[in-house]
Amino acid sequence: MSDYTYTLLNDEATITGYTGPGGELMIPETLDSYPVKHIGAFALAFKTTIISVSIPNCVVSIGDGAFAECTRMTSFSTGDGVVTIGNFALHGASSLSLMVLGTGVASIGYLAFDGINPLATVELHMLAQPEIIGG
Repeated sequence: MSDYTYTLLNDEATITGYTGPGGELMIPETLDSYPVKHIGAFALAFKTTIISVSIPNCVVSIGDGAFAECTRMTSFSTGDGVVTIGNFALHGASSLSLMVLGTGVASIGYLAFDGINPLATVELHMLAQPEIIGG
């Protein structure tokens, strides 16, 4: 049994929720043999038991508020496949100390990183300057 809930569209999974214990999360590449392509809006928001998140290369988008208010999360990294990071995606991740963004990021939403730890180390491995929407 998976700790994730998801929806399917064109045989691609979008994570819509998380029911696991938290800790160090490695987002799965597949759910029931369907490739995970998206992390939906607010899918893991307010999960204060999450300490770190690692997103594989197969994921292409992180939805609005997907990890909002994950206040105990200290590290966050994306694979090179992530192209879009939604509005308020990590809003309020106040304990974040390390964020690594892969080479594929082309669009970062409005206030995507608002309220993260101001002393966080941010590593950008992006190949091109992303479009940043708003703050």
